[in-house]
This record gives sequence, C-alpha cells and structure tokens, in this order.
Amino acid sequence: MERKVLLAAVDKGLNLAKEYEKLKKKLENTFLPAFLGGIVLQVLAIAWTGIFADIFKTKEISVWSELLYFLFFIFMLCLISIPGAILLTHIPVVNKIVGAIGKLLLIIKRRNQKKELKKIETTFEEKTGLHTEFLSVKLLEKFKYYLEIRVAHNLQDCYQLYKQEILYGEVKEIRSQLKNGTS
Repeated sequence: MERKVLLAAVDKGLNLAKEYEKLKKKLENTFLPAFLGGIVLQVLAIAWTGIFADIFKTKEISVWSELLYFLFFIFMLCLISIPGAILLTHIPVVNKIVGAIGKLLLIIKRRNQKKELKKIETTFEEKTGLHTEFLSVKLLEKFKYYLEIRVAHNLQDCYQLYKQEILYGEVKEIRSQLKNGTS
C-alpha cells in the first residue's frame, strides 16, 4: 500500500479503533460482574434468614401495607447490599465466585459485546485493508504521524519504525534503571 492510500486507510481505521478499544474495555471490566454477583449473594443471604417472612407473620396485611413492606424491603436490601457487594469485590477468593455469578447474569450482554467486537474487526479489515493486528489507536496514530512527516512510505516502513521506537524506549528505560540502581 502506498503512502496516500495507507494514510486514508489509517484515518478510516482510527475511529473504528477508538470504538473497538472502548467496547473492549467494557467487556474486560471485572467490577460490574463481581458487584452484581455480590448483590445476588447478599439478597440470597437476606432471604435465607427469613427477615421478610417474619415481618409478614406478625401482622395482618392489606394490599397497601404489603406494597409498603415490599418497597421497604427493597430499599433496605439496596442499603445493605451495595456496600457489601463493593467489599466482596476486594476479597480475592470470594471475588472469583462472585464474579462468576455476575458473569452468568451478564452472559447475554457479554455475548452481544463480543459479536460487536467481531463486527468492528470485520469492518476495519474491509474499510482499511489492514489486518486486525493494527486495530489499536496508539498504533494507528503513530502510523499516521510517520506517514504525515514522510519518514515512512508504506505499511512495512511504519511497522518497522514503530518496533524501533518501542525497542528504543525499552533500552532507554533499562539504561535509566541501571543508572539509578548504581547511583
């Protein structure tokens, strides 16, 4: 691919890459499944104790009082379970169990997000002619920079310059660590 065509492809791909990374970040979020799982576990724990059942056994209940008791129960449940769910997300072993429960609750949403990621990958390949390996905002912005300042003329040049820049950054970091370690 020559410079002008590649520059146009990179421009088209940047928006898709931004959308892809945003969606991927949502998909990789572990807090929401753990949080939802924590709430589910706490709801089950509260229901198990029979607090709600005891409230109903003590009085004769009308439709309105039943509705009020139900709303009160939901309100108290939210007050108790939100901080508890946040605490459960920070306990390592429990976090895995709670996260698995939350992932089960979000399975359809996650499946749709994965389909959307695949759709973006396909669209990226079709519109840009580039492999999905290049579906990264940072990478595409670097390629665009190389092409605009005319240090690269094709995809291979861009990729080689990018790899050299990464290698140079690693070498620079190692030098600074050695320098700080010996001082």
